[in-house]
Amino acid sequence: MTATVGRCKLNIPALSAAEWNYLRGLFLADGYSQVRPTKSGGRAFDIQFYLQAGEEKELAFRLRGLLRRAGMNPRVWKHSSLEMITVQVYSKALLEFLPDKESLASVSKEEEFLEHYRLSTVEYGIPFLAGLIDGDGSCQVHIAKHTSSIGTIKPWDWSLGQSKYPFLIEYAREFVESLARDSVRVWVDDRRANNSITAVFRKRGILALLGAGITKYSWKTVRWLRRLGEARRERAKYLTTGQAARVLDISVDTVKKLLESREMEYFRGKGYSTRRFILTADVQKLKETLLEKRREMRAVESKGMEFKEVSRLTSIPFSTLHKMCKNGELQATLTHLIGQGRRWIIPRNVVEKLKQAGSDHLKKSRENETLSKMTTEI
Repeated sequence: MTATVGRCKLNIPALSAAEWNYLRGLFLADGYSQVRPTKSGGRAFDIQFYLQAGEEKELAFRLRGLLRRAGMNPRVWKHSSLEMITVQVYSKALLEFLPDKESLASVSKEEEFLEHYRLSTVEYGIPFLAGLIDGDGSCQVHIAKHTSSIGTIKPWDWSLGQSKYPFLIEYAREFVESLARDSVRVWVDDRRANNSITAVFRKRGILALLGAGITKYSWKTVRWLRRLGEARRERAKYLTTGQAARVLDISVDTVKKLLESREMEYFRGKGYSTRRFILTADVQKLKETLLEKRREMRAVESKGMEFKEVSRLTSIPFSTLHKMCKNGELQATLTHLIGQGRRWIIPRNVVEKLKQAGSDHLKKSRENETLSKMTTEI
């Protein structure tokens, strides 16, 4: 179906019902329209969308693409004095297809509007809410840099503000909470003359909207995902001492000793923070080194026994074995692994000799003990 008014043709089927609802939401948030006389005595039906300059330039051209698909010839231009980008189109047919803002001042019209466009359903409500968010919403990823130059990622900051049409905030709250209970907090900013109302989406609400496919329509939520991915990739370059300890399978105290001995480089957080951050790449290198050493240790241990076990088998005191090793009288290999201390390993063939020597020593001791007893009796 094509609606024609004068020379303007509105190709309605070119956009899906969901895409039209997105445009309606964006128009209510950032749109403006007026009918003004022309020099020829006619009337111009002027529709404008006001967007912030900078990153929202991408949104402006995305909007222009939607309008072109619908048969419009929009103009995109930047204000010379204001940091604003305007997407402008002249079309009576489009104006009649968009919400009548003046009529929405009536409660009955508000309800009729929401019901007519089936905005309580996920299929049509998600794109409409996406338009509201792209216009009057905020989707931010924060880095808590008061603790470090890397900081903690705090991504769950979505909100929707409104002063002209408070019913949209109540609509947003009810709609999102139909997807996830207790997922929206609403507050009024009394500091402003217009008593701006804001709906703040909690984490469970944001996850519900993402699951319902809001990124298919909302440019700001797509940008949020992109920023979150960038922040997580940057944060993944560094580990705290606790994270490094888990990766290396050693204690936090051992990691701190490594840092103090400068076996691993680190930097501290900003301000009063005592947290230390280590390059993930350095931790991974140390992990590979530890794995190799552990393999070598297992190979050595498989061919020998520790002092304690040898002492138990041979009845030779631990201190004696250690002294023999120190004096070079006993063949043994010293193994040392970070976080596990030092261990002497005696080869099994040496252990067998020690067992025999211990047995002979014990036998001789018993013989001497018996001889001494017999001498005493005599």
